[in-house]
Amino acid sequence: MLRSEPGGEDGPDLRVLQLCAPAGVGGLEQVVQGLTRGLAGRGHQVRVVAVVDREAPDPEFLVPGPGERHELGVIRLSGR
Repeated sequence: MLRSEPGGEDGPDLRVLQLCAPAGVGGLEQVVQGLTRGLAGRGHQVRVVAVVDREAPDPEFLVPGPGERHELGVIRLSGR
């Protein structure tokens, strides 16, 4: 059962890893941003990792906004 308040009597905060493979279309980035901000805003530890092509630039949605408290990473693969 999930708690409504992190760090309460039910145990430690959640640690969440969101692994995603963004594409040129589809809206995945907005969904990941919303989930990440919501979870981090409740005090949970959130890490976002994007899997992208080796030559691709870092996805723009990985740039944290002001005051955002989550970890970001990129995995680069060839021939995704």
